[in-house]
Amino acid sequence: MERIKARCAAKVGIPAQVSFSPGTQKNFRMPSALVDEHGTQLHYKDSGVPCNPTAYTTIVLIHGAVFHGAIFRRLFPYAPRYGLRFVTVNRRDYPGSTPFSSEELGMLWGQNKNVQTALLRTLSLQIATFVDWFVKSEEIPPSSISTTGQKTGGIAVLGWSAGNVFVLSMLAHAHTFPSGIVKTIEEYCRAFIFYDPPQFICELPYPPPGAYHPMWDPSIPQEKMLPTLYSWMSGYFAHPSPSSRTIAGLSHVLNTSKTSTIDRMSSDELESVSSFSALQTSDQLILKMAPGVHSGNLRQALVGGFASDAARVAWPNVEIKLVPCMESSWETYTCRWEIERLHEELQNQNVPTRSVTIHEFYGANHFAHWDIPQKAVEFLSGILQS
Repeated sequence: MERIKARCAAKVGIPAQVSFSPGTQKNFRMPSALVDEHGTQLHYKDSGVPCNPTAYTTIVLIHGAVFHGAIFRRLFPYAPRYGLRFVTVNRRDYPGSTPFSSEELGMLWGQNKNVQTALLRTLSLQIATFVDWFVKSEEIPPSSISTTGQKTGGIAVLGWSAGNVFVLSMLAHAHTFPSGIVKTIEEYCRAFIFYDPPQFICELPYPPPGAYHPMWDPSIPQEKMLPTLYSWMSGYFAHPSPSSRTIAGLSHVLNTSKTSTIDRMSSDELESVSSFSALQTSDQLILKMAPGVHSGNLRQALVGGFASDAARVAWPNVEIKLVPCMESSWETYTCRWEIERLHEELQNQNVPTRSVTIHEFYGANHFAHWDIPQKAVEFLSGILQS
């Protein structure tokens, strides 16, 4: 604890390098953690310890496709004010982290459900190993409740967009992880946050009947597809009747009164937060895995804490907090509805499930952490108190 206090006083933003296996490689510009015996590394950045080193919560942020951990950087300045510490982790194939091997890419190409499920387990175990190491090496304060009822300490793991694939896999396969990692996360993790997940994690049809998506618009020239797609996905939508829980109650055209996030980024900003090469290699394959991989992980994530073998129960009491950004595209809603439907179905079948709560983020699009960072930090702080 004295080491943490000294660091806070010195206002050091990146954790000291600790000799630990798995652990950190000494590289101040690109700090990275070893996460398996094969030398696999995950690059990370840390907002640092707030100046009350015993009363803060750490949120580990797992990015989606194309946009890596730097897309969360606007959250960092607001973290101390709300008693938070942010740690962004670059997934495999993204800057500073170990690329996929040819063997792993072959697994993604192969469309073998069991092989791909096992690969996702390995990738999510690497993230869990990072969390375990970070908690221990950084002496993260444990979860606690103050005399005034304030919840603090511990960690939360947040997956944004396609990053939810790996959060789901962590939850689905936790009972197969090494016991030490399971124990650390059991003791420290307060919540897993599904932040604006896309509907492909549910394996729903693209696009659903009556919905528009630019990817399936034959009038868009191929050379304009990618910029059009990301302008659309980072746009704002004024949904007329989302409570109807129907496609017809959602908007399928951009709200032109608000400019899409990416269209407001400078070329330097866009370059600094994105890696389109990863989309062209591993991520395009992860988005299109064999039938049953993503939907199987989703189902198992909801019930995975209650494996049939009682000795292998893992994280049964951890909370799942689903955050739909209410001005995102229709995918936010179709994904939410499917998760709610599946969770309710399992409960009606008397299948024990993890707790799932919905936290609607109004005024937010898919890039709320970039567009309205202070509100995003305040929102995350708030749902961790609920």
